Amino acid sequence: MHLKAFHAFAVAAVWSLLGLVLWNNLLEPDFFGYVNFGREIWTGEGFVRHDPFSYLPTVSPWIFHEWLAGLLFYPLFAGGMDWLLQIGRYVAGFLCAALLVKAAMRQGAGFGFGLLGLACIVPVFSEAFLPVLARGFTYLFFAVLVFVCEGLKGGNRPKGAWGLVLLFVVWANVHGGFVFGLMVIALYGAGSALSGQSMAGYLKLLAACTAATFVNPYGWHLWASVLFHAASPDPFIWEWFSWVQSIRFFGPRPLWVLFFLLALLGLLGSARLWKADRTGFLILAATAGMAFLHVRHLPLFAFAFCIYMPGIMEAAAKEAWPPKPGIKSAAAMAGALILAGVMLVSLAFYRAELPRAFLGGSPFALKAPDWDEPGRFKYRYPAGALAFIQKNNLQGNLACDMIWGGYFLWHLYPGVKVAFDSRTESVFPLDIRQEYFRFYWVRPGWGAFLEAWPHKMLAIPANNPLHDAVKSTGVWQEVYSDPLSVLFVKTGEEK
Repeated sequence: MHLKAFHAFAVAAVWSLLGLVLWNNLLEPDFFGYVNFGREIWTGEGFVRHDPFSYLPTVSPWIFHEWLAGLLFYPLFAGGMDWLLQIGRYVAGFLCAALLVKAAMRQGAGFGFGLLGLACIVPVFSEAFLPVLARGFTYLFFAVLVFVCEGLKGGNRPKGAWGLVLLFVVWANVHGGFVFGLMVIALYGAGSALSGQSMAGYLKLLAACTAATFVNPYGWHLWASVLFHAASPDPFIWEWFSWVQSIRFFGPRPLWVLFFLLALLGLLGSARLWKADRTGFLILAATAGMAFLHVRHLPLFAFAFCIYMPGIMEAAAKEAWPPKPGIKSAAAMAGALILAGVMLVSLAFYRAELPRAFLGGSPFALKAPDWDEPGRFKYRYPAGALAFIQKNNLQGNLACDMIWGGYFLWHLYPGVKVAFDSRTESVFPLDIRQEYFRFYWVRPGWGAFLEAWPHKMLAIPANNPLHDAVKSTGVWQEVYSDPLSVLFVKTGEEK
């Protein structure tokens, strides 16, 4: 009875922490990209293939990998049903977590260790399911995919296996992460072959799911675009930094320290995992490499850890108990110490991040907070500058902080177009991105961006070196300012 009570407490604790981590109502900048595209489909020019939002040179044709997310999100957001978007995000997060634990149990872990694996990675859900980004589909679909593929082992044929074909039709239209999903199926086939079993079933499934990804508005061009971006990620966006770059630039944030500790645990159990499950070893190694190269892939590694390591940890714990001299007991003790470190880092994360959830207001009302909105927010949006533009009926081309671009477009398009926004490499050629960031960071030659393009307004962060640099040109007049943003309009000729 006491054991049952402890299990119930552990489940309640982990799921409560998961709910708190998902409690986030801050609109991400990329969300506005989805709904701006969705608005064009529903009420504008229809399915656009050439970017209509920027007045700078853009990639043509424009292949928007997440077009289906925009189609789905726009009517809900425009109709005031952001609460439904939030509920959907919470459901996706909890369903993903449940599938990860179930997949770990299919790997041979008991429920207790499956729950322990989930407890190790709960903080990562804060990045995996941000409000409201299309990449959340990839994390959920990854959990579904592995859960089904685990059922294929040993000749089993779960009913949902061929339903994955339909899953990939949706996946290919909602997020570019479908390529990773196909890689997972291929690794299951490779792991099966390395274990001396037939890989024919996985190859058939891989062929069918690959064919399904061509059911999209762009045909094979979608593949070309996704592979191009995967091979040449934007070097100016922090999410594409390596783990080492991220530590160097931003310091040892809890999630990146967590990656290091989880990677140590994975390395400690790698030999045992190789013997027990070649597929798990391959997927854990692949996702660890991806997370090391680009921090945005940390959730994929964390989810793989949650699936493939709990069974290894349980087997190691059973062999090492009761303690006795030897390598196995020493390794188990080292693993326990690392695991304690994981929990301490997680506690540091909760202490730093969770107050934001309670201060941000209702978890069902999406927010784009201005500078005076109470609470702790990663982003704030220039509502004051926006109101000034609307009140004075200003129109024309607006250069602004890339984080604000989609926000301004949502409220001001088509009367206002923006120079640059958070869609970055999916829309803007490399030379334009370089020119924009040279301007924004006030690097040598920064003024070329102002001279080369027909800007009418500038909206830049207050207390930014760019503020004084723009004023020094004598061309721009400051017409509005608040503690967050400054708005300039073009008035004269350069000195």
